[in-house]
Amino acid sequence: MKIKKPCRLGGHVLFMAVAALLFCAGQGWSSGSEPDPRSRQVYQRLLSKALEKGTTGVIVRLDTGFAPDKKMIHSAIPKQQREIAGLQSALQESLAHHRVSGLKKFRHIPFMAMKVDAAALSALVANPLVAGIEEDIYSPPLLIQSTTITGADAAWSAGLTGQGWTIAVLDTGVDTSHSFLGAKVISEACYSTNNSDEKATSLCPGGQPSQTGAGSAGYCPLSIEGCYHGTHVAGIAAGRGDGISGVAKDASLIAVQIFTKIDDPDACSPSDAPCILTLTSDQLSALEHIYELRTAYNISSVNMSIGAGRYAGHCDSENLSLKAAIDNLSAAGIATIAAAGNEGYIDGITSPACVSSAISVGATTKSDIVAEYSNSASILSLLAPGSDIYSSFPGNRWKAESGTSMAAPHVAGAWAILKRYKPSAAVAEILSVVQTTGLMITDARNSITKPRIRVDAAINSLKVGCSASVSDNLTVFVPLIDLNGLSLWADLRYHPDPGGIFFRVSGYGPVSSPEHFSGCAPSTISPSLVLHIPDIRIGSASYSAELQYAGGPGDILFRVTGFSLNSP
Repeated sequence: MKIKKPCRLGGHVLFMAVAALLFCAGQGWSSGSEPDPRSRQVYQRLLSKALEKGTTGVIVRLDTGFAPDKKMIHSAIPKQQREIAGLQSALQESLAHHRVSGLKKFRHIPFMAMKVDAAALSALVANPLVAGIEEDIYSPPLLIQSTTITGADAAWSAGLTGQGWTIAVLDTGVDTSHSFLGAKVISEACYSTNNSDEKATSLCPGGQPSQTGAGSAGYCPLSIEGCYHGTHVAGIAAGRGDGISGVAKDASLIAVQIFTKIDDPDACSPSDAPCILTLTSDQLSALEHIYELRTAYNISSVNMSIGAGRYAGHCDSENLSLKAAIDNLSAAGIATIAAAGNEGYIDGITSPACVSSAISVGATTKSDIVAEYSNSASILSLLAPGSDIYSSFPGNRWKAESGTSMAAPHVAGAWAILKRYKPSAAVAEILSVVQTTGLMITDARNSITKPRIRVDAAINSLKVGCSASVSDNLTVFVPLIDLNGLSLWADLRYHPDPGGIFFRVSGYGPVSSPEHFSGCAPSTISPSLVLHIPDIRIGSASYSAELQYAGGPGDILFRVTGFSLNSP
């Protein structure tokens, strides 16, 4: 009699079955608790990809508590950073004998990203240092005479142009030589990925995975669809030219190139290969870079005209790493503005716009109708013009484009104007004001009504206090100075000097709306050029200061000659 041999599973299939059983039996992450169905689905998807492609990209959440830096006492911040770094090193060491590549560590959030094979993925799931795993997904750029519509021109007439504030554009790079953007880009960086398994090639100079400094955020080759995108977006937010300007025409720009060249037709579909996509981990590196620049520049907003997925509700649980990075920025007063996507969904928006602490933006036409391509959902934050927006194109050219990618930088630029008007305003305060003062527009496709931003109306509603305020980069904004009956504002930037405490005047101008300061006790400049500031807010405390004009070659310098705590 012929004996039938038992069926033998292939090695990969057997490994996958055993690993999946272990995970589903509760031996995976989440501090010993039973993994939820979504976590199991993520793991099984990642495992299938690792077995098919050889490796898969993951973002690992470390098993430790976390709070945004700005929500902790100062002495606790280094402790949290040391704990994060220690856990990252311990996890890296525990994976020393596994196939791991492309390691990316983050200083301010308890996450790290890497490429792993199936065995390393299984090791991560069983590791007690790991609280969760996300897929490191690719997102495309969202492709597909608006300053009057948004009220930006009225803000300009009041002297509010975004001067002194900076907008970060995380995109495909920027043509810094374009006449519309001349001298506006004050900082550059690039975060991109090399991965032969995914036919991914870094677009940073020299093929490096990261680079900072001049020239690092140049735009990618125009032979690849979408490489114009970052230049166009930057122009909408802050371009300035003859007869045409972006929303915050006197704001500066930080350009960060976050895309990777992909030569895999399946990954690029429905676009042709090569294409450009951006990994979540590169977005996290860029967001952390912006956070670390918060003390060097007055950063009002981050623009992310990218997106993937479809979410009817907030997607924080699926994007905990992005949520942590965006929360850090928000706590520091920096808004993250994200395009809602161009798939025409009437019940969902893309990620990162779906993160609850991001400001999601849909698109309208110049006739104030919700554009048919614009994604919509009840969680959408705002609307802004996005159709046929004329802006800069690489090579000192110009082009009209449409999409929520074009709507988002209208909001990012508006944020710079509103921060110029009230530097101390928190992200939630500005969002509330622009939502309550916006023009309400109903989407005929789903009857959802959302506000289209109106900068001029928001300015009139935003309450400006009398107090001077201190930003993270030690710039004191003095909103009202009386100089012989002339009302002025001024920015005073800390100026290191061994001979005392000095501040350099980094910006000043006439107060556009003195009526907003009715009842305020202004700062004054005496005939002997002593600047007296009666109320400087640092946290919840109020201080007064006297600063004596000290001259200085090429600078207007003031030396602090008096500083005291005001009585409660």
